[in-house]
Amino acid sequence: MKVILKKDIPTLGFAGDIKDVKNGYARNYLLPEGLVITADARSKKELAFLTQVRKQKLAKREKLAKELSSKMAGIEVRITAKLGEDGKMFGSVTSMQIQKELEKLGHAVDKRQIHLDDQIRTLGIYNVTLKLHENVNPVVKVFVQDETGSTEPPKKAKAEKEVESESQAEEKASDSTENSTQE
Repeated sequence: MKVILKKDIPTLGFAGDIKDVKNGYARNYLLPEGLVITADARSKKELAFLTQVRKQKLAKREKLAKELSSKMAGIEVRITAKLGEDGKMFGSVTSMQIQKELEKLGHAVDKRQIHLDDQIRTLGIYNVTLKLHENVNPVVKVFVQDETGSTEPPKKAKAEKEVESESQAEEKASDSTENSTQE
């Protein structure tokens, strides 16, 4: 029996393909599940119409993606992250956080369209790619900063802790020498 696939079927083919399958497979599984339609003259015309409509929809989506990409050129997103005492971030910056910041700027982007190469776990400036369409992938600058607005990791905190730990070690050493001389 000749059938036209309505959806992609991994073992059979892609949507729109005309395939020859066994009658039982078509009657008992493919047709009741709505995965195929029989390939007669009427359905072939319907297929041609559906492919034309699909092409128009894809062209429209690509056009909208290009428009959104041109609007987003030069966009900078600022995300404030909380830091621990040692200057490390709590958690990481997620695509959902970037999406919310883009929405605040007036750009509707789905979080699944935001592509992060690696997790963002440190302060700094990152280039994040948005996958709006197959051929449209704008890049957005993401500034991850602390509460003070700095994108640099705090070096003073580390240096101060090192100085404090050294002075505490010196105090302990002097206390232990004093205790040993008193005995």
